Amino acid sequence: MTELGRRLASVGLGAALLSGCVAHDIGYGDVQSAVEERTGHRVRWNHVESDQPGDSVTQKLLGQPLSADAAAQVALLNAPEAQAAFEELGVSRAELVGAFHLPNPSAEAAVRFGESTPEVELGVMLDLTDLVLLPWRKQQAEGAHQAAQARVAGRLLDVVFSTKRAFFEYQAAERRVQMRQSLVQAADAARALAERLREAGNIPQLSVMVERARYDEARLELARAEAASTAARERLNQHMGVWGHGTHWRAAALAEPEAALENLADVEQRALKASLDLQVAQHDYAALARRANLATVEGLLPELKAGVSAERQENEWGVGPAVELELPVFYQGQGEVARAEAEMRRVQSQHRSLAVRVRAAVRAASRNLVVARDAALHYRDRLLPERARIVEETQLMYNAMSVGAFELLQAKRDQVQTETAYVDTLEDYWIAKAELEQLLLGRLVGVAPLEASAAGPAPASADAH
Repeated sequence: MTELGRRLASVGLGAALLSGCVAHDIGYGDVQSAVEERTGHRVRWNHVESDQPGDSVTQKLLGQPLSADAAAQVALLNAPEAQAAFEELGVSRAELVGAFHLPNPSAEAAVRFGESTPEVELGVMLDLTDLVLLPWRKQQAEGAHQAAQARVAGRLLDVVFSTKRAFFEYQAAERRVQMRQSLVQAADAARALAERLREAGNIPQLSVMVERARYDEARLELARAEAASTAARERLNQHMGVWGHGTHWRAAALAEPEAALENLADVEQRALKASLDLQVAQHDYAALARRANLATVEGLLPELKAGVSAERQENEWGVGPAVELELPVFYQGQGEVARAEAEMRRVQSQHRSLAVRVRAAVRAASRNLVVARDAALHYRDRLLPERARIVEETQLMYNAMSVGAFELLQAKRDQVQTETAYVDTLEDYWIAKAELEQLLLGRLVGVAPLEASAAGPAPASADAH
């Protein structure tokens, strides 16, 4: 066997092995590790781990007072969005199998009828050029799979953030219901007092009408708060992917601001270093570079087919080798190369744009967190104690008959309104904290991810071209 023959045989054997040994869960373990290292949560692809007991973990988490982290873990195990994200690994695996396959042989036959016995021609050809190009296609497909893994991990982080946000919104909605209930109680007490005083002839009918209107408005606001809480709870159920008995959970109370903020001095560099979005762009750029290399080689390399040809004439067969060669005289793949290079430039610009967005987003998130925390602490340490003291002083003055009951009830209403504003600020704080965490874990909140088709079947490093 010649040296060329030995090389072609080696390439063919390697391709045959590769095409049959692409694991059905390729990349799944890497995605699991990436998500667990960043979030501390376990993820599961039901298509791969269909026989693994995940419901028991979910039931255990839902049976305890639910926290934001527990809600995120339930979502990663159950939410359809998480399973849909994993299917991109399945698509990428299919592209790997397609890139590793051996070229199918082509067969042709011809029969010629004449005065004597018909002449028969048979031929079988194999595209040797496809065999030679298999290593390039393999590299490109492997790079695309790396980009797919980064995309999947990013979408799973989206599941974490959206679930935590929904959880904090529900906690705040529940707290607002409690505040509205207090307002209804205060308004009811004021209405009842006004009616008694009116019956005694001590106040005009207008005062009774005012207190009744306040009571009715407070009841309407309570009904709106209860509806908002129900809607927030159902949104959280949707994010967690639970239904039926799985919706009978109870959430922990909305927590107070944390005592101290983490160091925010180097958040930009940390966010850039962890960014999965930038990794996707880098992998896509490298894959396009390899695509350009492949297109260049394909354009310059003659298309070579070799095989066996057989011909029968007058009941005798003649068998011999056959070669077919297509010379790249008029076209050398310039269009494919130009397209790959243009897409490389586009992805490079997207990478720069993403880097700017990450920097701006992490600065804004850091500032939002600081402002929300300062506001929450101001409410907790200054405004709420002041409102409590006002109610106490008003109570003392009421006991001394210096003010009336309506002034005392109004002081109580003002206190509840301040507590409601504090709840709004707490919600802003926890959502801002979750957004900053998401950025530092490597996911730009609200980013439209680069599509896999932008880089074709494979992303990698920029020095390949």
